[in-house]
Amino acid sequence: MFEWVSAYIEQFQYFAIALILFVAGLGVPIPEDIPLIYGGVMAGKGSLNVYIHFVVSMIFIIVGDVSLYFLGKRLSNSAQAKSDDSRLRKILTPERQATVDGMFQKYGSWAVFFGRFIAGVRGAVFLSAGMAHFPLWKFILFDFIAALISVPIWIAL
Repeated sequence: MFEWVSAYIEQFQYFAIALILFVAGLGVPIPEDIPLIYGGVMAGKGSLNVYIHFVVSMIFIIVGDVSLYFLGKRLSNSAQAKSDDSRLRKILTPERQATVDGMFQKYGSWAVFFGRFIAGVRGAVFLSAGMAHFPLWKFILFDFIAALISVPIWIAL
């Protein structure tokens, strides 16, 4: 199923890993573990430097996650600025916005931290963090700490 990902990574190595991780960070349903594990395998074979793979992976995971955060922030601001009959306002109702805000007031940093470990939920959590105007510095800090745990595990596998 993911042969095209494997062929792409093999040809472009670090660039491919960076691009796939960035796109996955934007919420596209591509599991982050595939390029991380593949890069780990390639490093084990001597085709990649494991330390460069780790640094590139961390940078592009965080950049993708922060991009999704800013998208959520922009969507929230757009919904608040538009009239009640806009499509976005129908999706992001004041009640839903209040629910998201409440979740981040109650669980905030832990929602970001644990969201990194749950595939399929990760993108929604990061988008919601932006929508809730969760502090950017806290978002980056807790996402980075969680990635410091998850990325080496996937690479080592």
